[in-house]
Amino acid sequence: MDYTNQQTESLIFDGAIGVPTAVIVGGLLVVFTTWLLMRDRKAIGVLWAAVFWCTRIAAIALALWMAVGPTTEKVERTSTPQSIAIIADNSESMGVVDPPDGGEEVRWTLAAEKPSSDPQPADLAMVAADRASVALAVASQQCSATSRMLTEHQPLDKLRHSLESVRTAIGRAGKHCQTISTELAGS
Repeated sequence: MDYTNQQTESLIFDGAIGVPTAVIVGGLLVVFTTWLLMRDRKAIGVLWAAVFWCTRIAAIALALWMAVGPTTEKVERTSTPQSIAIIADNSESMGVVDPPDGGEEVRWTLAAEKPSSDPQPADLAMVAADRASVALAVASQQCSATSRMLTEHQPLDKLRHSLESVRTAIGRAGKHCQTISTELAGS
């Protein structure tokens, strides 16, 4: 993959005062310094006043430059191209249907389907046993959730709803167990 890398460098001001503030303060200090030296130029002489003015302006400029805080900012951007691959297999092996997995697969298929028009009692008992097993697993999960709600001091409405779910799951399991005993009563 090609990586693109962009670098930019720029001067930013990240100091205690901003550039506009520094310009205003600098202008005021230059005016004040000029006024002081103009007032005292007769005592020190015009040449010395000009030298002092230049050194004071340099000191003001240096102090304001440090207060503005110039910084070189380097920004580096790296971009990585991304792509999505869609892979499809259209070989002949994709049309082959796998054979059933045996007894377990048949049991779950029977439990999921409606019974045929003439089911055998043993098949109906097996389906009812699988459904009872699922109902009891749901009841067990709901009991665990209810127990957790009790330890967390959840509101009573939530506890009632959770207990109702447990009662419903146990009722379904009981109904399936009755179906088992009814179907196996004759054998």
